Amino acid sequence: MVFKARFVKENFGDKNKVTVGERFTKMWTFLNSGEQEWPEGTLFVQTNGDELGAVSLPVQDSVKPGQEAIIEMQMTAPQTPGAYCSYFRFIHGDN
Repeated sequence: MVFKARFVKENFGDKNKVTVGERFTKMWTFLNSGEQEWPEGTLFVQTNGDELGAVSLPVQDSVKPGQEAIIEMQMTAPQTPGAYCSYFRFIHGDN
């Protein structure tokens, strides 16, 4: 199953500075821009990039086409100062 999502907004931008070792919450809002419902349990997971201790939580309810979903993820800044980048995607079932 392929999910279509359009980024709407986030709680802070990618160039936001955090303190070394700081635990923080990143939130994204996505629009289901496809024709299929995202089923309950859909995950937004890290696929590659720098390890930030991202903890994925499943979408609690299904998201119908045209609806928005807020994805919230706890992360921890690395112990070494620098610029870090991670990449994410939606999955469900055996994806």
